[in-house]
Amino acid sequence: FRGFKAKFMSQLQLAEASVLPKAEEPDKLEGRTVLQVIVDEDMFNEVGTMHGGCLAMIIDMHVSSTHACLCSPMPIYVLRASTGIYGIFGVQQSLNIVFHPPAVLGNQLRVMSTTLTLGSWARSGHCEVWNVMRSRLVASAVYTNMVPS
Repeated sequence: FRGFKAKFMSQLQLAEASVLPKAEEPDKLEGRTVLQVIVDEDMFNEVGTMHGGCLAMIIDMHVSSTHACLCSPMPIYVLRASTGIYGIFGVQQSLNIVFHPPAVLGNQLRVMSTTLTLGSWARSGHCEVWNVMRSRLVASAVYTNMVPS
């Protein structure tokens, strides 16, 4: 990684990577990953809160040349590696983010992402970013990851 992505990547810590039965469909599995990061001044916007673009990058951060993904698509790859199904890497097709109350300096964020579907051509999931210190949702996202044609 180069530039500002390198700094953010070095700050993200993987707290959990798991594959569990889905609560709604116990015969199916879901991938889940949890990353943590502490908000610092380099993540600010002009009003002193975490910039939405920075938060979006953390949710969707990936390197297209290697398809090494974090946050939103990461549980797809955890589930895929665990089950061996649908072995072709995909790319983000859509990412829809809702921003809730912003995070400020020193807040610890917990980025939790879970698979929704895992098909041969399209995969989807959702991601929530929680402010651990205030027990508040900072952002929520839904994404689609597709195999390129």
